[in-house]
Parts: sequence; structure tokens; C-alpha cells
Amino acid sequence: MRMQSRRKLLAGLGSATTVALAGCSQNAFSEPEPPSKSDVERDLNAFHPADTATCTGDEEGEINIAQHPDFANQLSFDGVFLTPTPCYDIEIEDETYDEENGVYTLTIHGVEASSSCEDCTGATTYSGGLTFTGDLPLTFRVKHKSEVDETTKELDLV
Repeated sequence: MRMQSRRKLLAGLGSATTVALAGCSQNAFSEPEPPSKSDVERDLNAFHPADTATCTGDEEGEINIAQHPDFANQLSFDGVFLTPTPCYDIEIEDETYDEENGVYTLTIHGVEASSSCEDCTGATTYSGGLTFTGDLPLTFRVKHKSEVDETTKELDLV
């Protein structure tokens, strides 16, 4: 009789532990909620495109994004932006925040600076940095928008 009571006790403890752990694991592995648009604020510290573009044989642009090792809210980015010819300037076209998915996107595009130019694909290097002064978005994305360059790179922040 005593053996049967012990089995019931152990079975009951096992069930209680399973229920308790199931509750914990559900919260531990849930996706983080994206912050609201009003909570995601930033200061664009710098955007530095090179003064001149060069001809390139590359068929894809390049984007690098890094988060400061000591200050998670500070990001740097750099890359190579491709244009139809080297006679294009590049600039930030748009910054958007997708509140539903928590993605902050910085779009860089080219503007034709001269119509008479060498016939080759142009490559302009750039660098920049920004600091989020409010909540961090879940993801930071840099996007190139050009006739010859649609490169996109993302960095998950949270």
C-alpha cells in the first residue's frame, strides 16, 4: 500500500513540474515585441559618400553594418554603391520604420550629376553612423536603390 502512495506522489510531482516548465518555456522563447514608432528615435551622426566614383567590374554592391561593442544603440555602416555610370552622387533617400515587424530601413540612392560620362558601372564608397536615442528596433536594414544595385543588408539588434 505504501508503494502505491509513493508512486501517486511521484506521478503528481512529475505532472506539476511539467506544467510549470511548459509555462516557463512559452515565455522564454517568445518573439520580442517591436517598439512603437514613437519610441524609435535616432540621430544620424554622419553620412559620408566619397567625392568621386570609379569604374568597376563588380555586379553587386556591398554593405557592412556593425553595432558598437560597448554601446548597443550606436551603429556604423559602410559600403560600395553601384550606379549606371560614375557620374552619380549618392544620398539618403528615405528612412522608414516598419512598426509591425520592428525593421528600421535606411535607403540610399543615386542621383545623376552629369549626363556626359564614361560608359562603365560606377562605384561610390560611403560610410555613416547613427545612434538610436529611444528604443532599438528589432532589425536595422541598409538598402541600395539604383538601376544596377538593389543590395540589402540587415542586422538583428534584439
